[in-house]
Amino acid sequence: MVKIIKELFPQARIARADMDVTRKKKEWAATISAFKKREIDILVGTQTVAKGYHFPKVTVVGLVWADLYLNFPIFNATEHSLQQIIQVAGRAGRTSNNGKVIVQMMDEHPISYFFNEQDYLSFFSKELDIRIAVGYPPAVQLIEIEIRNINEKTVEQESMHYTEILHSAKRNIKGIINVLGPTKPLVHKIKSNHMRIIYIKAETIDAALYLYKSADRTPYASSFFFTPIY
Repeated sequence: MVKIIKELFPQARIARADMDVTRKKKEWAATISAFKKREIDILVGTQTVAKGYHFPKVTVVGLVWADLYLNFPIFNATEHSLQQIIQVAGRAGRTSNNGKVIVQMMDEHPISYFFNEQDYLSFFSKELDIRIAVGYPPAVQLIEIEIRNINEKTVEQESMHYTEILHSAKRNIKGIINVLGPTKPLVHKIKSNHMRIIYIKAETIDAALYLYKSADRTPYASSFFFTPIY
């Protein structure tokens, strides 16, 4: 991206604001200082630049592939995407009426109607209707069970077997409760650990926790991690 921008604006002073830069505190502090002093014309970075920084002289912000996160298999992808877009867009024109935000999206999506943060209540209403219809938070409690093992075959077999145990155990629990999975997460291997995910959708966190505790995990070699998602 930096290379392309240099070709488009050969006279501009350009700097990066990605993970490689921001994790080096001194280098990142120097970059922020230079940008505020207008010693940098164009700052190219990730969503890091939107997190709490105030650049009063910035009047144009461009978002490339703004709808990328919308294609992730995550129930709150639309909500998260809109938050990020509004947050990044807020860097432009805070002290000027001439601020401009250019958003690139690969496909048309209803989210574009809500880029004006004043419309967030309309977005909330529509998103809530969808969540209720398909049974996702806040309509239900969503719990993630992550299973890890250094042996991929073991974690595959044990996650499938444990899912069967959960299905059997849920018959003894009152109320609506669903078990989904197992499936590979987007990142399904970290270092030597292979991972599988099981989801529990329940009316209450207590019901989900009761189901998790009632399914015996002692026979398994894998490690289990219980995380309330919402």
